[in-house]
Order: sequence, then structure tokens, then C-alpha cells
Amino acid sequence: MGGWVAQNFALKYPERANKLILVGTNHKGAGIHMMEGSMSRFFELRKENKEQAFWDYCKLTHYRAFIKEMKADPQKKFHGLWSAEDLIKETTEDQMTPHDYKLLADAIDAHDTTDKLSQIPHPTLLIAASNDKLSPKLVMDELNDNLPNSRIEFIEKAGHHVFLEYAPQVNKLILEFLNE
Repeated sequence: MGGWVAQNFALKYPERANKLILVGTNHKGAGIHMMEGSMSRFFELRKENKEQAFWDYCKLTHYRAFIKEMKADPQKKFHGLWSAEDLIKETTEDQMTPHDYKLLADAIDAHDTTDKLSQIPHPTLLIAASNDKLSPKLVMDELNDNLPNSRIEFIEKAGHHVFLEYAPQVNKLILEFLNE
């Protein structure tokens, strides 16, 4: 959702933005209700087995080879920062309720900047993951085609949480873009 906030901010306050960096986002929220079944199962499973709920959720957000690597050693600190155990706790404790998800889905469903993208003049870096199920390549390509001053970088063998899976590569792209 951060990408949507950034798009709307750039549209409403163009003078207050210099550049945009959009990672795994899109310009319209259509399709979010398709996830309702998966999320309902997640909420139910989270009550009984937080760890299994996390691994099921990972199927939506991470590339399968990365999931395998996390499962092999849940205590391993990726990029020296976080482990699967950390993510399990973060994803399953004190998190959104089914009602929160419904409100989020409604907000996502209402989001559509398609007709306004051409009004965003800022240099924009799009970072996309090859296996992102929530913001697929087609959608990221549409964003790139409709933003007048954008470029897109694809990271192979990555899912929606590309910023976790390939943090050094994502950070390098961002820093290079900001320094241009």
C-alpha cells in the first residue's frame, strides 16, 4: 500500500516530491477480494498454529526457493538483520483482524490511479519481482508504460517481499537511483 500512498502524494503535492521509488506495487486495486479465502484461512490457522499460518502466508509473498531456505534454518539471520523466526512473530502476533482485512480490501479495491499516472512527472524507479503474485510483471509493466519518467528493474527468482529476499540488491538500486 505504500506505493499507492506515494502515487497519491505525488499527484496531490507534486512540488513536495523529487523522485518516487515504487517496489512491488500497482496502480489499481482490482483483484484483492480474490485473496479473501486465503486470508480467511490464514486468520483461522493463526489461532491454532501461528507457524503454519506464516508458512502458508509466505506462499503469497515469497519466492518458493527462499521459503525453502528460511524453513531449512528458521534462526538464520538473513542479511544479518532478521530470521524466519522474527518474521513468524511479526506476521502472526498483534496483527490485523479479519475486520481490518475487510477494510483494507475495500480501500485497495477503491484505489485506481490509472488515468492519473501521466500526471506524475517525477523520475520514478519501479522495482518488480519476477514471481510477485500480488503485483505481477504485467501490472508493473503497465505502471512503467503509463508513468512518463519511469524505469523498471526486475529481480529474478523473487516474490512480493523482494525487499527482504534481495535486500542488498534492492538497496543498491535505490541508492544508485537517488544519487542520479
